[in-house]
Amino acid sequence: MMTDKQALLGMSLFELKQAVTNLGMPEFTAKQIAKWLYSQHVSSIDEMTNISKSNREKLKEHFYIGCAKFIDAQYSKDGTIKYLFPTQSGKFVETVYIPDKDRATLCVSSQVGCKMNCLFCQTGKQGFEGNLTSCDILNQIYSLPERDKLTNIVFMGQGEPMDNFDNVLRTTQILTSDYGYAWSPKRITVSSVGVKGKLERFLNESDCHVAISMHNPIASERASIMPAEKGMSIDSIVELLRNYDFAHQRRLSFEYIVFDGLNDTKEHAQYIVDLVRGLECRFNLIRFHQIPNVPLNPTNLRIAITHGDTNGVGYEMILKAFTTPELLELCTPIIYGSPKLAAYHSKVLEIPTNFTIINNAHEATDGKVNLLTCFDEEIKVDFAHPSKESGVAAIKALDAAITDYREGLYDVLVSAPIDSANINVEGVPFKGLTHYLETCIGKTNDALQIYSNEYLRIATLTNYIDIKDLPNYITKENIIEKVTTLHKTLQKDYRISLPRIAVLSLNPDGNGEEEKNIIAPAITQLASEGINAFGPFAADSFWDNDEFGMFDAVLAMYHDQGIVPLKTLVQSDNVLTVSGLPIVCTAPALFSPFNDAGEGIVNENCLRQAIYQAIDIFRNRITFEEPYANPLKKLYHEKRDEVEKGRFSNSRQRDNQKNSHSEQKNEE
Repeated sequence: MMTDKQALLGMSLFELKQAVTNLGMPEFTAKQIAKWLYSQHVSSIDEMTNISKSNREKLKEHFYIGCAKFIDAQYSKDGTIKYLFPTQSGKFVETVYIPDKDRATLCVSSQVGCKMNCLFCQTGKQGFEGNLTSCDILNQIYSLPERDKLTNIVFMGQGEPMDNFDNVLRTTQILTSDYGYAWSPKRITVSSVGVKGKLERFLNESDCHVAISMHNPIASERASIMPAEKGMSIDSIVELLRNYDFAHQRRLSFEYIVFDGLNDTKEHAQYIVDLVRGLECRFNLIRFHQIPNVPLNPTNLRIAITHGDTNGVGYEMILKAFTTPELLELCTPIIYGSPKLAAYHSKVLEIPTNFTIINNAHEATDGKVNLLTCFDEEIKVDFAHPSKESGVAAIKALDAAITDYREGLYDVLVSAPIDSANINVEGVPFKGLTHYLETCIGKTNDALQIYSNEYLRIATLTNYIDIKDLPNYITKENIIEKVTTLHKTLQKDYRISLPRIAVLSLNPDGNGEEEKNIIAPAITQLASEGINAFGPFAADSFWDNDEFGMFDAVLAMYHDQGIVPLKTLVQSDNVLTVSGLPIVCTAPALFSPFNDAGEGIVNENCLRQAIYQAIDIFRNRITFEEPYANPLKKLYHEKRDEVEKGRFSNSRQRDNQKNSHSEQKNEE
């Protein structure tokens, strides 16, 4: 809005005091205005009803609120919304609202255009058109329809925040001050390529989190895509950061867009390890979204997806998952299946198909849903009724995928739901996906099934065995082996440095012979080996009081002991991960995968979550393994190891150890 009046929005309390005293008003009026602005979010001065009418008229002569509604919005299927807001100078900036489970992040802009001219950035291509005022920046929050849902704000939109230092700093001060929004600095992250002098000032004058745009650790290569490297090198940035404490409240992160063949080699990974060694930080790996006339390409993971039982819901989930382009920006899918069956499912379910038919994985193309022909025979589709023929179709797809895995033709495997009861491999009954992978890869008994969702992870000691045979598998050695595998998996695949694992009892009250003679001794030995395992917890009470939320994973003694609570607590979006093997493999954990087949009502999000999980694990393994190639010797004892043990040993076993405590008192 072009006007001679000044915006109140974006003014600090000090500036408001100056404004009201210049107009002959009492100084306390400034606090009243600040409350109306930053707590009540009024849209006009007339709404400030505890200020006298005469003083409101004085204010209106010289000031206006400064808020402006968005003029356009683009909505994504995942809930993300991109808003276009006007500025006081008559230009426009983008703001992105990103909801994610219990978090809602707003990505705000700090400039119109940008001077940094990074090769990979669309904003830099438009040139620099001006700094946003603190009013312009705050308006992106003030006028946001979802304002009250926000949990975090990131200065990662258009522009370089450090190049608009004063307005960005004033904005963060208003957001974190008592007279303003009273947010914790921990809820705000400011990103920068590194601007000499300004970055150091921000580190000294603000407590907000800091994110550094690295994108390449090698100075000469970084300069080729980020001209700002010549003004402040990544080496000098890291040296500056070493002077500050990021081990407690304040967090440091590095942003790293991954480009195919440019910054994604092992050499780059080793450079990163050497560069930030000893610095408390985290890395945010970002996929590159291609822009016109820029010779950079994203690094797409290749995802093998087997079609599952052809009388089930596999094709419906696959077809629905790839109806929108979001997944294709994240990965290159290779569907192992049958063009004829895919076309049939598409027609019956009335879901448009966009498959590109290929004959081998070498032909897979980025940006396409590649359908690899595993067989061409006619197979009858009888929805909701798994048959011998549909089982054969499922195993043919898996066999083809495993053959290509051995050739290194894809990165991760995702299996659509199958029915083990209808599959025979050369006369041998199919014992499930986990056993199949163990057999094919030659790692018998190394695999571990983990069922997970956003709230918990449950691993099972045994899989699909009769209850009468269960005691034969409940051994100290087996428990130690599986908990050790789970511990390593949580560290490597989920990047949990000190995982806490709850071990359930076999018997309901947790006080049987198996607990005393097998499970408890196994836990004791695991503790002596530095693994944070706790229990045995009574399975009949463990889930009642949310104890599971205190742990990173739970080991159940048998399949139903873990699966029943999982299905009860969370009805959808459960994922099965086959851990402990070289291959990364996930699957939608649908416990009744045939009930709704052919009805067109299956939610595909479970498959999406399986794909996301596989990608996360693949990337986590890379970042986990690189630093361990040249580990530093541990020169100190971590007290927190003992603190964690004491914490859970004292407070988390009260229900299932009542009897043992009573026996101890009697002996005394």
